[in-house]
Amino acid sequence: MLTITLRANQNVTGLALTTFGVGFGNFFGGSLAKLAGGVGQISVAVTGGAYKTPVPGLSKLGAVGQALFSYGFLTYLAIILAIVLAFFLGKTRRGLNLRAVGESLPLQMRQVSM
Repeated sequence: MLTITLRANQNVTGLALTTFGVGFGNFFGGSLAKLAGGVGQISVAVTGGAYKTPVPGLSKLGAVGQALFSYGFLTYLAIILAIVLAFFLGKTRRGLNLRAVGESLPLQMRQVSM
């Protein structure tokens, strides 16, 4: 709405809304955690430890295991997700269609941005 009616820059508007959302969430989330007796801090500590747990068995394979498998499981999930998405966007019909739609702007949009 801001970018259309007031012709504000999309990047600046998105950054401002993101910053506002993070501050709003931290403010009210912190207040709710204090009202609940600090329960949120305990769950953050427990889940944070779970995300940092290395891959069992593979991280004990000496120097190679320590170098490759000492990270949390989210690291490997992100690598696998990046490979799968690269294959999807580059090799499948639906992925190529998705890339083509993203690159073709209507003529009216091109004239406005120039």
